[in-house]
Amino acid sequence: MDYKSNNKTVKSRTRKRILIEYIIVGMLFGVLFPIFSIVYELYAMQLDATFASLSIVYINNPLLYIISTAPFFLGLFSFIAGIKQADVEDEKQQIEIKEKEIAKIAYHDSLTGLPNRVLLNERFNLILALAHRQKKSAAVIFIDLDNFKTVNDKFGHAIGDEVIIETAKRINNIMRHEDTISRLGGDEFIAVVYNHKGTSGVVNVSEKIINCIAKPFKINEQNVSLSVSIGIALYPTDGEDRESLMKNADAAMYRAKENGKNRFEFFSHL
Repeated sequence: MDYKSNNKTVKSRTRKRILIEYIIVGMLFGVLFPIFSIVYELYAMQLDATFASLSIVYINNPLLYIISTAPFFLGLFSFIAGIKQADVEDEKQQIEIKEKEIAKIAYHDSLTGLPNRVLLNERFNLILALAHRQKKSAAVIFIDLDNFKTVNDKFGHAIGDEVIIETAKRINNIMRHEDTISRLGGDEFIAVVYNHKGTSGVVNVSEKIINCIAKPFKINEQNVSLSVSIGIALYPTDGEDRESLMKNADAAMYRAKENGKNRFEFFSHL
């Protein structure tokens, strides 16, 4: 909603600016120039600036009438052209807004607004390439809400969707700008953390996620309590490509569920 309103503001300001510019030009040519030309002609002919004298001037000097009135019509044309130009700018900006909306739909989850799998894969590949080039670490954190099905069964899917939205907000607030958090679907999320400064950095992020989800969700006067199970795979120890890291992080997440849920587990090759 904020995105659309901001673009509407930009559009209205552009239109207003264009109209003002053309009105100024119209006034310059359509009002000021004719007045100056008439005054100058009257002064040159040494006539009194009366309506009668003006009539005499125009009757005796038809060319003066044309010269004096032509700028007015030029100014009127300028104003009309300004309106048309403003409409053209409006149409261009509407197209830009639509293109941005289409791009947002193509690359973001419709429910949470988080990057979807397409955008996740692009950012994932960039992070891995950067980590490889700079010899830095990276980690994949697979996040799954525990027993989320009971939320939908007990409170309904509408409440369940609100819980997913709030979950996305809480996790997103924890992540750094250079990290990526994505919703894979259902109650599954995945985070790609770059240069986490060793195992302790990943542990710190995982504990923050567990603690933020442990706080009760208050949705439409309903209190919903949840926990999460987290699986972690490290680059390059647990894999050097996107598919291997996601697969191993997923396996570690299932081990966390098997070991009691509400916890995190690192991937183990054993």
